Amino acid sequence: MGDISLQYCKFYVLQALEFIDKNRYEFGIKKVDHLPVPGAFHSRLMHSTVSTITRAVAAADLREPIIPVHCNVTSHRYHNVDSIRQQLVNQLWKPVQWEQTMHVLYGRHVGTDFPLTFEVGPGRQLGFILQQINAKAYAQYDNIQV
Repeated sequence: MGDISLQYCKFYVLQALEFIDKNRYEFGIKKVDHLPVPGAFHSRLMHSTVSTITRAVAAADLREPIIPVHCNVTSHRYHNVDSIRQQLVNQLWKPVQWEQTMHVLYGRHVGTDFPLTFEVGPGRQLGFILQQINAKAYAQYDNIQV
């Protein structure tokens, strides 16, 4: 996608967002938040950067994880460096699978305790999602403001 096409896309996306914001009550939207982000990450608008990111990730010194690390676009654990490289590229333009990842992380056999979960930083987004999908796991959640 050329620079001019990207400029047009940004223009139309901004127009669409303005329209949604102005008419949110008609659409049943209670609240609209504008997040200051430098790119349209986790969307197809970032797909044109895949070759650049692929080269950067290929040059990075990566090692197999020594603790469980889950990919937020598949919800599965990383098991080797090749899967890490591929999924790091995919994370740029594919949607994040938060709910599915939370189900994988907090799936338990009956009688098994839930781990303590700490969300570090401003906001309580992780806690909100956890509260919606798993009340028992949420009971072991706390937020640490920094």
